[in-house]
Amino acid sequence: MRTCFLLLALLAPAVSAAGSLPKDLSYNDLIDYLKTGGAEARAEACKRLAQRHSKDAVDPIGAVVEKDEVWKTRKVCVEALKEIGAGAPHLSQALLQDSEKEVRLAALDALERLEPKDLPALAVKVLEADSDNEVRRRTCWLIEKRGWPPAVAAVAKLIGSDAPVPLRKSCLKALVANESELGHAALHHALTDDSSVEIRREAGAILEDRPRRSSLQPLCKALSDSDETVVRHAVDGLQRLGLRDGAACLIEASKSVRNDRLAGRMNEVAGKLK
Repeated sequence: MRTCFLLLALLAPAVSAAGSLPKDLSYNDLIDYLKTGGAEARAEACKRLAQRHSKDAVDPIGAVVEKDEVWKTRKVCVEALKEIGAGAPHLSQALLQDSEKEVRLAALDALERLEPKDLPALAVKVLEADSDNEVRRRTCWLIEKRGWPPAVAAVAKLIGSDAPVPLRKSCLKALVANESELGHAALHHALTDDSSVEIRREAGAILEDRPRRSSLQPLCKALSDSDETVVRHAVDGLQRLGLRDGAACLIEASKSVRNDRLAGRMNEVAGKLK
């Protein structure tokens, strides 16, 4: 009997203490390791199934993504689905429900590549519910790149909230990604009414490059900001906007400015606008 067990052990594909799998394994062998192997074996099985680019492996890998107890294994299997180019429902669940931020970030990266139709809605849910600032920051960057109209309202809500300043600042550009009135209105509010000078500066820098007609009054109001950097952005924004109506508020604001160079810049731009 002992000899029989020894022969079976020699014939069976073995997993080393380090978790590496034998080189010569079939698709079915790898699927078995997903179900019965240790954490490292399950992770390696996901990698090797990804190399095969087999669509049949998507749901078995997805089951590991959704249920595995080891987050590093879940992350590797998320990356496997990205390489295969399928499994959006499993990735969506990981993005919204996984307890580990590294897994959620990996799922967001994978979904960006797959681009399922509901990705804008998923991005909104992340901004509204995710507890990690890095996950929300990366989501804002994705919204900025894609310019999804449905997500602008969620970005505006985040920027107007009591979320940390670095997070809100990094999300400001997403407001104008699709040039919507809603996005610019939120940016105008950030420029003129936010309590954080960092937010007002960033909003001013964005509007300096991308003003629109509705930006006239907010830029004029920003000329009286207590921070000179914000004021300079407003001056340059009015110059780029190029509306004659901006001249009057520049001239009026220059009368209250104590910095001679800044006042001179205001009057110079006013002269160009006239």
